[in-house]
Amino acid sequence: MRFSLEKHHEVFKKLKIIQGAQYLIIEDTNRLNENELINALSLLVKNQVMERLKSVTILVGHQFNECVWEHLNQLDFHLHDTVVMVYQTLTDEHVKGPTTYQYKNLQEVSTSTFKGIWEECLHGSLNARSRLSIDEHMDSVEEELGPGYLHNCLLAYENGHPIGMIIPHIEPGTEAEGRIFYLGVLPEERGKGRSRVLHQDALSLLRDTYQAKTYIGSTSQNNIPMLKTLTNNGSKVVQMNHVYKWVNKEIVS
Repeated sequence: MRFSLEKHHEVFKKLKIIQGAQYLIIEDTNRLNENELINALSLLVKNQVMERLKSVTILVGHQFNECVWEHLNQLDFHLHDTVVMVYQTLTDEHVKGPTTYQYKNLQEVSTSTFKGIWEECLHGSLNARSRLSIDEHMDSVEEELGPGYLHNCLLAYENGHPIGMIIPHIEPGTEAEGRIFYLGVLPEERGKGRSRVLHQDALSLLRDTYQAKTYIGSTSQNNIPMLKTLTNNGSKVVQMNHVYKWVNKEIVS
């Protein structure tokens, strides 16, 4: 069931709100001043929307003062991670053509095969751990991207052997903002430069297949290998955000 926080208060119209099957992600809080953000948080926790969700994640920039952090803690939002946000124009020379990897989407491989490889890619990740199960991750992709997710979900192969996966897409609500829902490398394939090639291919697909003009990405500040991948492929660091997460204790034990 989809809902719109924007209908409840004008302040939410300034934010980017990403809705998954059982979660919300709130971005672009830098468009608000401190009083507006505190007001938005107070309105959010009083909304019936919260009763239906497992979690709410909000990205908050470094520019806000301690009053905001204290208010988040009072509302049971806790610091989950700090992420590095990157930006790239997809017309630049860093976006190469496709590589020699072969890709299969969900019309060519089974959902169970895709989920199995995705789950393996999650093992040992340097990003903060998600509370969602692999089935919930898959439901969220379908919810956020719509029917086209069958084409967005891609397993990568080299010489017939799986090495990882990518989910490039146009950000819902935009016409040309490219994103990568997830990029993962199988544990046994790490340390071989795979992530840089997978990311390069995802950028190429965003530009040439989805007609994206820009790319926005993020990774945990603890994921140094992925950060190197992003910058080596031409992405520029534009912002650091604290990631605060609220978990619905009535649903998640």
